[in-house]
Amino acid sequence: MTGGPGPWYRFRRDEPATPYPRRQETDTVILSSSGFTRSAAWLPAVLLLASPPAIQEPPPPVSGAPAEAAPPAAGGEAPAPLPPPGEMARCKALIDAGLYGAARARLEPIVEAHPGWARAAGLLALTYYKESRFEAAAPLFARALEADPEEIAIRPLYGWSLYSLGELDAAEAMFRSLIERAPGYAPGHYALGVIHLDRDEVEPARARFETTVRLATEQSDSPMAGRAHARLGDLYVRLGDLARARRELETAVELFPQEAEALFKLSRVLQRLGDAEGAAAALERFEEARSEARPESPAGRAGLAVPE
Repeated sequence: MTGGPGPWYRFRRDEPATPYPRRQETDTVILSSSGFTRSAAWLPAVLLLASPPAIQEPPPPVSGAPAEAAPPAAGGEAPAPLPPPGEMARCKALIDAGLYGAARARLEPIVEAHPGWARAAGLLALTYYKESRFEAAAPLFARALEADPEEIAIRPLYGWSLYSLGELDAAEAMFRSLIERAPGYAPGHYALGVIHLDRDEVEPARARFETTVRLATEQSDSPMAGRAHARLGDLYVRLGDLARARRELETAVELFPQEAEALFKLSRVLQRLGDAEGAAAALERFEEARSEARPESPAGRAGLAVPE
């Protein structure tokens, strides 16, 4: 999981400053996992999460833009003003640049002043998630969901955080709540398959990975399909069916040639099957892929790429 993580949602535009900016049902939301991107305007979109800067640059700072005040709180006490327009996008740009501490310095006062703002809490959680500090990220994701129980975008991130903390039951519940809201989201099924496999629940794991393959294939998401095939390879190794494991792993690296873990597992399976030449070739490809790979989060280590 180490992420994951996962599905990534972005706004077409920055949200207007309203008491607590919430999703706009007409906004175009982009889901992406391992390179797959599709439009899904029907999904909620509150968090401005990982979107590639080359695709979506944050809006420029608004010079002298005043912060809008939220409506007076109960009892007549005026709430803290909202940040200037574009501040969330600037925080997200810092996260994209890997400047997590700088992003936190801007987000923490906002979250403290507006504890019920799901988007702000989610972005602050993301700064910890990117550093694999899941013990700090998980409570903030929980706060964001408490503020907006219908939010979808943070559910996979929260789920992978719980998975990394060893809370498999809670992680399973989170991923189930995700696919209840987005049943066609392949990485949600994949995550449940990973959890079942960790528990040695072979048949439920196989069903989830096969569903992942079907959905990812329909959505032209070859990397996600490849990762699911690799997990099916793991499953058949456990069952002692090395011939089937070989087929699954060969399919995995055909669909996703950069998947180093699958290449390594393929080399081991080929070695056990007596194909020394094939094993050596797979191991050589593994070394090449590993040298090119970037560090991954827990979701990534579980087989789900997390965008930088």
